[in-house]
Amino acid sequence: MASISTIRDVAQQAGVSTATVSNYLNDTKPVSARTRVRVEKAIADLRFVPNNAGRVMRGARNGIISFIASDAPDPFFVTIAKGIEDAVRVAGYVVVLCNTEGVVEREKQFVDALAAMRVVGAVVVPAFTGAGEDHLNRLRDAGAAIVLCGADEGDYDACGVSTDDVRGGRLALEHLISLGHTTFVFVGGPGGERQMRDRFTGASAAVAAAGLPTQALQRIDATGVSTAARAEVGQRIAALPIRPRAIFCASDSLALAVAGTLSRIGIRVPEDIAIVGYNNIDQAELAPIPITTIALPQYEIGRMAGEMLLSELEAGHVHRRLVLQPRLIVRESTMGSR
Repeated sequence: MASISTIRDVAQQAGVSTATVSNYLNDTKPVSARTRVRVEKAIADLRFVPNNAGRVMRGARNGIISFIASDAPDPFFVTIAKGIEDAVRVAGYVVVLCNTEGVVEREKQFVDALAAMRVVGAVVVPAFTGAGEDHLNRLRDAGAAIVLCGADEGDYDACGVSTDDVRGGRLALEHLISLGHTTFVFVGGPGGERQMRDRFTGASAAVAAAGLPTQALQRIDATGVSTAARAEVGQRIAALPIRPRAIFCASDSLALAVAGTLSRIGIRVPEDIAIVGYNNIDQAELAPIPITTIALPQYEIGRMAGEMLLSELEAGHVHRRLVLQPRLIVRESTMGSR
């Protein structure tokens, strides 16, 4: 194993003192342009990697921005993370993903760890809104900026980007109702409690506006965010005494898993049952039976959240909230399902 270069090696190579190299790395005292060139060349030649642990212990930031999400591996959140990354990378920051799986205790553990690491800031998708987001103050107390994704206006005093999920839920059910369907199942699950609530609220409003009875819309929640937990919902729907003619899933990942299960047990989509998803991930369009979905501007959500976080770091910043609008994209999973 090759030996690791030290600050002493850099100083010797550049012909300066270790104090000069330290001043260059930490920007604690001015270093002449000529000396800078020598130090930078020595760093490059020796492939020296500074150790920032000491700086962090003295209260400095470590250049990390965290994205705390309820299902970080889901393609929807991966695209949001890409938007955040593109927004903050130009300022020299890196993004680290934390996956809460929709569990508040996991979220609190990540917050504690990130506060101790003295991260620059965090973009947070709260696991449960209105359930005590005050734990985020631990990050603020450590000097980190916070931006929320998909939280209610009054949940926490911070900048935020969210989507009109009540409208999204209504769009989904209005589409299914327009096809003549009168019985529905809403499929939710853990993570993003506010989003699940609002999408179901919008769906319920569409059912009521159509003059259908409340019981026309049932709700079944997945027990977890794994593919197996999502797929199991399809079996529960197939076992219902009266099978609904249409399903509205609160995410495309849920829709794909449910559709796969139904297909394996001989229930055809859309001939026997229509399915609508949510988010418009690439996999929904590329599926064997492309999924009708409610599209959200995933990348833009991330980019705007990243830009807001950078703005949070500036003096005189004023919090603001943005609400983006969803749209319906019709594909084969509902076409011909009358």
